[in-house]
Amino acid sequence: MRVSDKVFSSVFLTDLMGNRDKLLKLQHQASTGKKFDMPEEDPVGAVRSLRLNRILNENEQFSKNMDEAISWLNATESALDQLTSIVHKVRERVIQGANDTLTQVDRDAIADEIDKLREEVLQIANTSLGGRYIFAGFQTQEKPYALGDGNVAIYQGDDGEMAWEIETGEKIVVNIPGNQVFATQRIEYRIESDMHLASSIFGAGEFTLRVGDSVFRVDIPAGANVSIIADRINLRAGEKVNAYVVPEGVGLKLVIQTKTNEHISLSDSVGTVLQDLGLLDKREEMVYVGNLDIFDILQKISEDLRYSRNTSLSGERLEELDAYLDHLLRMRARVGAKVSRLEATQSRFEDNKIQLTSLLSKIEDVDIAEVVMNLSNQQVIYQAALRTGARIVQTSLIDFLE
Repeated sequence: MRVSDKVFSSVFLTDLMGNRDKLLKLQHQASTGKKFDMPEEDPVGAVRSLRLNRILNENEQFSKNMDEAISWLNATESALDQLTSIVHKVRERVIQGANDTLTQVDRDAIADEIDKLREEVLQIANTSLGGRYIFAGFQTQEKPYALGDGNVAIYQGDDGEMAWEIETGEKIVVNIPGNQVFATQRIEYRIESDMHLASSIFGAGEFTLRVGDSVFRVDIPAGANVSIIADRINLRAGEKVNAYVVPEGVGLKLVIQTKTNEHISLSDSVGTVLQDLGLLDKREEMVYVGNLDIFDILQKISEDLRYSRNTSLSGERLEELDAYLDHLLRMRARVGAKVSRLEATQSRFEDNKIQLTSLLSKIEDVDIAEVVMNLSNQQVIYQAALRTGARIVQTSLIDFLE
């Protein structure tokens, strides 16, 4: 086989172009830090890279959602904290105003202060964040509360609860509509006994009454009837419950009802009193006993002060304020629990981001030290190829004229 100069040149150029392509690829890797740009360069790596990048982008959006949710909840907590402070201050003024030694001028001054505090509550109810009202439900562009006829606070929002996605298929409600914060339906719990005759006599015994976290031991003397048992319950647990007897057909029924929004339960300790009453294993029932509206409460307090209704102040108004404070405590607990959950989820996302980024780096990123070394070697090879080619292909027109 005859090897011509053309063959030498063709083979040389092919090898030289191959070396140049390797050199260009290494130069590109060194400048970008990436192993590949096109999927065909590493199909398996490209698929894994796309999947990891999609997860990272989704998590980034979830993190932004959680940042905004935490800001919203923090604004809610701040507003509830201010509201709690105001209600505590009102409670102090109510106790002060119920003092019989005060003059009417003093009570009027306290009433004026209550009216000012009511205006502050209205401002809190219309708290906004970034131009959106946090207590308006879905109607975030409009003030949720306004004063109507007779200085009555009117809720103009709705019951909408905004749920933001914080994980795939996982959402969290970040707002509380104002009608659930500044007004709430008061709930109590009740347990009713079976019917008994007024002359029914029960043996001695003792049972346990639980109301929320409070536990009361109720001792029953021998020969007690239903009315005496009600009195013994009020004696031991009257701060938390109200026990009373109501007619039922031709007999009587013992009713035990909480004074607060707390669950109630009964259990036998000694004797069979609960079993004899028909209260053993009885389930509680939820009872709605009216609405608590902080604006209405404050207005009534102001009126009671101006008309010297001391009994109402020290009784009903204080009970309403205490019940509303309990309601605020539950609202704040809900908000705090959600913030804790979001912060924990964010922390987990940050850990996942580090792990996913590290895995993605192993798939996409080059070892710079290795690439620089290979680039240097490839440059030497390329220069050597150029010098070798120059020595092999040296014929010119002068060689044919000799």
